[in-house]
Amino acid sequence: MSTPSGRVLQCFVNADLRLGHPGLSALARKYKLDVNNLGAGEFVVFINPRHTKMKIYAANEVLCYIRPKDGRVSLDTVRYFPAVFNAKGKIDYDEALRLSLTEALKHKGDVNDLKCFTSAQAVKR
Repeated sequence: MSTPSGRVLQCFVNADLRLGHPGLSALARKYKLDVNNLGAGEFVVFINPRHTKMKIYAANEVLCYIRPKDGRVSLDTVRYFPAVFNAKGKIDYDEALRLSLTEALKHKGDVNDLKCFTSAQAVKR
């Protein structure tokens, strides 16, 4: 697993994403965060109440909007966002989910040689 090169400063769960940039920025400011002046590798995440959408702010005013293919945002993936943020300013959500599942299975001691598949891949039997 790659080591994150940054960190998620705050994850706002149950945020009203309809507030847009001004409203979400104001919410972050209440917690002494400025989404317009994040440092390299710093992220602020907003997840809607149904956990079906999220907005992620990163350095250099980069904004990512993610709607997972399989329906709901897994909160366990958030900590892996710094590791899966790419040069194009995008978060590879499927890779964050894979890392999260791999780590969870390793902690259970059930995994020696784990092969993970993204939500877009099918396992042939």
